[in-house]
Amino acid sequence: MAEKSFDIIKRSKLLMIISACLIVVGIILAFTIGPNYGIEFSGGVELEVEINELTENNFDEYETIVAEQLKLLSLDVSNATKLTYNGKISMQFQFKNEINNVEVNETVMSLLDNLYRNGGNNVEEADRATLRTYLGEDFDFDSYVGIMGALKGSTVTIYQTSIGASASKELFSKALKALAVALAAVLVYILIRFWNVGKFASACAAIIALIHDVLIMITLMLIAGAIFDLQINENFVAAVVTIVCYSINNTIVIFDRIRENQLMYNTAPSDTLANMSVREVLKRTIFASLTTFVAVLVLTIIGVPSVREFTIPIMFGLVAGTYSAFFIATPLWAMFKGLGKKNAGKNDRKGAVQATQKD
Repeated sequence: MAEKSFDIIKRSKLLMIISACLIVVGIILAFTIGPNYGIEFSGGVELEVEINELTENNFDEYETIVAEQLKLLSLDVSNATKLTYNGKISMQFQFKNEINNVEVNETVMSLLDNLYRNGGNNVEEADRATLRTYLGEDFDFDSYVGIMGALKGSTVTIYQTSIGASASKELFSKALKALAVALAAVLVYILIRFWNVGKFASACAAIIALIHDVLIMITLMLIAGAIFDLQINENFVAAVVTIVCYSINNTIVIFDRIRENQLMYNTAPSDTLANMSVREVLKRTIFASLTTFVAVLVLTIIGVPSVREFTIPIMFGLVAGTYSAFFIATPLWAMFKGLGKKNAGKNDRKGAVQATQKD
């Protein structure tokens, strides 16, 4: 048996406390600041704006003009996403459904489309009155028309997609169900694969580690959402499901090595088996995770915003998954396995005493 030079069980206790504190921070943020949901989960409107004169060189200029117009409508507008299709460039905006009525939003955006097409000229008084009805009497229409002048002579087309409150709730519910199914499938797999490594000890340790990874991802996303306006949307849900299926691989690698060592050293304490197994696969696991992390980091740097909404949570999950395999799943397995042996020993002694009394 290898020398005892790395006590993962002893070191894990402090790190578990740090993880717990970070998760508590996430819970506090969830109830104070709240998640920065995308319109898929909160409801809202997505606008795609096409301008014939729009190019790579003047994209920022036109984005500023259009964003200022939308903000004058008291809409919580996200930064524009650049879309390219068949050589044509367009910009996409999202705003949350502050006017909690899809029909009202459609009316406002229809008027906005009309104003674009008229370049701010020949605006009907009825349109002014309608906008003031929905947006308030203090709506600064003259400033709005002034900004519109910057687009005069341009051909502008607007495509709108609205997501109502009921649809967003349904999407959110389906996302939670998908995550629950993924966790259940992993639980069944772990039970079958590692039944002889500790029965429920392996499954319980792996599931707790996965829940830890998901909670850490959510906490980091809450922090990123508050600082960098990173949204929790369907890309985040896809990232969570991906990490649930990917990060379990690190745990499986360690549990496989524990199973092999358990066959060779079947009398060794569970703490010793855990430490030895982690030491043997440490470099391999870190290098494998680091390779994946670098690839995802490159995509984050060169990708468009919609790609970053997927890759940034993936990076959070890769770090959490590698960390939890060593400092959450493995120590928990050793703890559960040790408790099982203690209970079995107590039952054996109790049975021996009862047998003696009968004799």
